[in-house]
Amino acid sequence: MRRLLPIALIATVVLPLLAFGLFPMILVIARAFDGLDALSEPTALWTTLSLSFGVTAFTLLVGVPAAFALARCELPGQRRLRTLLTLPSVVPPYLMGIAWLDLANPRNGILNLLGQWVDIYTQAGIVWVLGLCFFPLVMLPVLATLERMDASLEESARLSGAKPLTVIRDITLPLAMPSIAAGAVLVFLATAATFGVPYLLGTAGPRRITVLTTAIVDHITVGGDAHFSKAMALSLLLLVVSAAATLLGSLATRGERKYAIVSGKGARARPLRLPTRTRTAIAAVLWGVVFVSVILPIGTLAAVSLLRAWGAGLGPSNWSLDNYRRVLFENKHTIPALLNSVMLASAAGLIAVVVGTVVAYLRARQPSLKTRALAMLTHAPYAIPGTVIALGLLLGWSREVRFIAFDRVTLAIDLFSGLGALLAAYVIKYLAFGVRLAGSGLVQIDRALEEAARTSGASRLRAATDVVVPLLLPSLGAAWLLVFLPTLSEITMSILLVGPGTPVVGTILFELQSYADPPSAAVLVVLLVGLTLAGNAALRRITAGRGGF
Repeated sequence: MRRLLPIALIATVVLPLLAFGLFPMILVIARAFDGLDALSEPTALWTTLSLSFGVTAFTLLVGVPAAFALARCELPGQRRLRTLLTLPSVVPPYLMGIAWLDLANPRNGILNLLGQWVDIYTQAGIVWVLGLCFFPLVMLPVLATLERMDASLEESARLSGAKPLTVIRDITLPLAMPSIAAGAVLVFLATAATFGVPYLLGTAGPRRITVLTTAIVDHITVGGDAHFSKAMALSLLLLVVSAAATLLGSLATRGERKYAIVSGKGARARPLRLPTRTRTAIAAVLWGVVFVSVILPIGTLAAVSLLRAWGAGLGPSNWSLDNYRRVLFENKHTIPALLNSVMLASAAGLIAVVVGTVVAYLRARQPSLKTRALAMLTHAPYAIPGTVIALGLLLGWSREVRFIAFDRVTLAIDLFSGLGALLAAYVIKYLAFGVRLAGSGLVQIDRALEEAARTSGASRLRAATDVVVPLLLPSLGAAWLLVFLPTLSEITMSILLVGPGTPVVGTILFELQSYADPPSAAVLVVLLVGLTLAGNAALRRITAGRGGF
């Protein structure tokens, strides 16, 4: 059995990571050395870093207090707040950018109809939109940590006379630091790798704000070997930024044992006793976040989806359901695209959680150079633009590859015959979620629990599956959601890797938006939000409130 486990690990985790993660990136890096002259202009790098730090700070300021309020306070409408505060992850950031263009365009935005109040074509505008999209990446893992934290840790401090703010500062926040750091790293990497919002509000705006991702796509769009090599060189620069951010995240969670917050006799922490006015004020602030991150932009898209003629006004005289009829019943690709995307997103989430948990467990329980390198390998692709990942897969796997063993067994791999290329790209791109969130949960589980199981005669595998995995379920559920939601409507990689006869939501959205049909694109977004809410309600009902968000 001990001999079979390393073989199974290599076959199911290491080889796929090397084949579909490292090998395509090696091909990309090899091409990058021909375009190093593109690095002579550092403007895009500094803009990328400033935006990434700005969005990370924004999400920490919103996500950490929101998670604490939901976990430690009894608020009116608390369950609805939790669901609605997760919704920004459902809508693709570039569509949120379109919604905010309609709202805050300095010339004809809805918010500027009575005077020019805001200008979305700025770096602050990009930080605002991306911050509202990405703060759930911080909120969800921190919330999962706070909900499973041993109540005795905080109760002991309170019984000793510590005030609530002192308990939060000295006990709760330090113990939640691994999850906070994990969320911050994911936000930083997501911002550095995003394309849609910087393109809409920066490159296509009057100020021509350029980041690394938009510069990469510009070179790819121009075409030719020279520009392709320059795009690969800029991608290599993003890879360096990713490695640095991941290293900083690892340093923030050093000293694993001091973060062990789950013990064998823990219970849920008692909610804070707050005055009614204070609870009402906290709920009002959270509903304000819901309004600006969900109701306002999604409401704008819902209104646009009802417009009979784009640009003819927002009044009832221009409302119609024709767009819904056309998208659902006349467009023969919509329903197959929805089914394909749901299947792909579910499978990608499951694979990312399983593989991510294995990698995180090896990294936490058997630290070595090999396990650290394996963890770094899973994080690097998240900071690389989806366009580059897709191009790497095209370079390495666009043709059928056959392996012959012992002159008898033939293994043929053809990623592009169906949805295989998309699934590989999604898993490689978002595997970091599974590793980071499982890792932040593992460092908070006291190893004494596993040791007790081993002492009772359980094998290492039995101890991990019976003791560790159940305690990790909140983190694993958050990781699955954080993979499922962006892949459900992913656009950049889908456009390049989708095969004939296998449409997905991302390609349909891109086509509708590219052909100047915003109302039809808005219809698809409204449908996605509705399906996500319905699926979440069904999951919570089936699991008696334990699943979903």
